Amino acid sequence: RVSEGAVEGASCPVEVYNATIDVCAKARDATSGLAVFELVQRDGVKPTQATFRTLLAACQRAGRLDDAMRVFQTMVLAGHPARVMDYNSLISAPARADERVI
Repeated sequence: RVSEGAVEGASCPVEVYNATIDVCAKARDATSGLAVFELVQRDGVKPTQATFRTLLAACQRAGRLDDAMRVFQTMVLAGHPARVMDYNSLISAPARADERVI
């Protein structure tokens, strides 16, 4: 698990948060990825398209469709247009959830 202390404290550039979320995505750890995103918001850092895309990947890889949908909606409301790969993450999240059950 990625600790809050990994990025908490100093004012980090968005790329540091993105890299941390990417580590969470690769570990299929959406919980930690979402926690890092909360830090992004709390610290007043403006998330980029890459921030949202990486967070969507974390949710997709963990099979967390509900969280992926919330991230998707937040992304669109923040003015980042949805792209094909974003929809792909939403489509494949339920399949990943089924993999965890089997």
